[in-house]
Amino acid sequence: MHLKYHFAVGLIIGIPIYYYTNNLWNFLLFFAGTFLIDSDHYLLGAWVTKDLNIFTSYKYWMHVTEVLENGGSYPYVNFIFHSIETFTVAIVAGAYFNNYFLAFGMFVHYIMDIAYMLNTYGQFFGLKRWSLFQRYWDHGRMWKASPRNRKSKKGRHTSKGR
Repeated sequence: MHLKYHFAVGLIIGIPIYYYTNNLWNFLLFFAGTFLIDSDHYLLGAWVTKDLNIFTSYKYWMHVTEVLENGGSYPYVNFIFHSIETFTVAIVAGAYFNNYFLAFGMFVHYIMDIAYMLNTYGQFFGLKRWSLFQRYWDHGRMWKASPRNRKSKKGRHTSKGR
């Protein structure tokens, strides 16, 4: 899902949170959960492209999105902030600090991503793909993205990444 939607929803829900709680920290935590957790896309894009320029990472992910939306496939990777483990840490931190706004923002972000997957691809890829440990257990390594993915005979990217 494009950043502008996460940004907009973060503001649309975050402003009333600030208004009703009268606490800027609650707004910032919620906004971080809905919008800033997508910084893992930048980090992985920078790692794959070997370029720290945010625009290079953005172009890379726009290319991946275009490939996927046009019926192609791409090696699936886990994003560190888009994982069950990170969400669990946010819930535990929320319990410790008695403030669940970060976890609530992450939950809203995940719901938006799942709705996008269902709308765009017609399927939800399952929680198993949202677990860093499960990915490592199944494949022996977490990061399988490569800028030089092989193409199948039809010219589409393969998801095998071999």
